[in-house]
Amino acid sequence: MIDPFRLCVAMLPLAAYFLLLGGVNLRRHPTLLSGSLDLALLCIAVLGLVVVGPLELFMPEAAMAHFRFLFWPMMLSLYGLTASLILLMSRPRLVVYNVTSQQLRPLLSEIATRLDPAARWAGDSLYVPELGIQLRLEEFLAMRNVSLMSNGENQSLAGWRRLAGELHSALGQLSTSSNPRGASLVVCGCVLTIVCLYRSMEDIQALAQGMQEFLRL
Repeated sequence: MIDPFRLCVAMLPLAAYFLLLGGVNLRRHPTLLSGSLDLALLCIAVLGLVVVGPLELFMPEAAMAHFRFLFWPMMLSLYGLTASLILLMSRPRLVVYNVTSQQLRPLLSEIATRLDPAARWAGDSLYVPELGIQLRLEEFLAMRNVSLMSNGENQSLAGWRRLAGELHSALGQLSTSSNPRGASLVVCGCVLTIVCLYRSMEDIQALAQGMQEFLRL
């Protein structure tokens, strides 16, 4: 059985992610996030699993013995740099939570036409030449969110930022019903948090011992 310290390291970031995502889905208004922020939150959520999983499993003992308490800050910095590189290399993307494509598409059409009268749809793809944007809508029905994914390599980041600003303002005026699945995410987050706290309080000595072993103190 996993010791309380490693359990907390692995599960608490994930619990916080579930609580945050559940709260977003329980709102009665859509929430817009940039693709970079959405991916960054996911990277933080799985950080604990990565630390107690592959990072600790393949940890070089010689490096740990040499750097001691500096080892884990170095590993976390490496993880952060890797995640940052992935974020920088990813294509522009916007994610709108707690909305359907049927609700979002008319709003997006109005914004695109206002910014560029030449904007046009082709199926689920939208082309806004004035902003240098080509995007397509991808809907995740299970969680009731829609992603605006870039089409093609040539994209204007300034155009995406302008579209995000206009869309953020417009979504503030749109009312939607709460997503019932948000409650499930909140419950999962609460259960994980309670389990971690219970295991920690049940055996504080094991918690301290696990921390000492993990940090090689």
